[in-house]
Amino acid sequence: MISELQLRLEPAIAYNVLRLKATVSTRLGIDANRIKDVIVTRRSIDARQRNVMVNISVKVYIDE
Repeated sequence: MISELQLRLEPAIAYNVLRLKATVSTRLGIDANRIKDVIVTRRSIDARQRNVMVNISVKVYIDE
């Protein structure tokens, strides 16, 4: 199954593969071991405020 997500994350999470996978599994409510791959399809930086955030779109491959 392939799921698509749009997330707003801190740069420390968005650019670290393991933390990104853990965040995606939490958002989907599934075990991280079921996620086979996380592909970033779009990434943009939002620096309009003091805390810089990253808007990220991902495809998540579950049990594939």
